[in-house]
Amino acid sequence: MFAIDGCKISSNASKEWSGNFDELERKESKLRRASQRILERHQAQDELSDDDIKHDLKQQEKLDKSADKIKQFLATHEEKLGIDTIVTC
Repeated sequence: MFAIDGCKISSNASKEWSGNFDELERKESKLRRASQRILERHQAQDELSDDDIKHDLKQQEKLDKSADKIKQFLATHEEKLGIDTIVTC
């Protein structure tokens, strides 16, 4: 939500998913590294319980999906030059 002149207006923009292209590229990289760490943890500990395995795989899938969303946005949009340009994917 944001307000103009005290009138609340709903918004679909999220601080988590907005930023300039460099910030979004760093976020994508960070998500991919986190996903890779989960995979490495899983491979290193083959004796994890089924619940731990399901949790890890679900978390990895979520991270990969978020990284793919950012990658898709960056691939389909051009960076606009300007002062403090913020984009939302």
